[in-house]
Amino acid sequence: MYEAFYGCTNLESITIPANVNIIPLRVFADCGKLSEIIIDDNAACVSRKLFTDTAYYKNEDNWTDGVLYIGNHLAEARPDEIAANYIVRSGTTTIAGGAFMNCPNLLSIAVPSSQT
Repeated sequence: MYEAFYGCTNLESITIPANVNIIPLRVFADCGKLSEIIIDDNAACVSRKLFTDTAYYKNEDNWTDGVLYIGNHLAEARPDEIAANYIVRSGTTTIAGGAFMNCPNLLSIAVPSSQT
């Protein structure tokens, strides 16, 4: 499923249900109009770079302190924008593999206890 929907330029929305175990790298990358993304909180694993070059990714309102959240999933961090001591948002259910890759300023990270 790697890059399964890569470059589907007219795709506007996606809903990923709880029974999806893994969402691999770059599955929806380069889907330029993709602006609505719903991932069930119980989806098991998300990967970084899922939504590169989508409308969702490019919308600055979807980034918090250099981190892209999709619902309760932490999808990706911008390496040069991460503070030395980062606190993962409460309620986060998954952190994408490689989400904090190459973050030179990161000294510590606090992950809140699971809410479920």
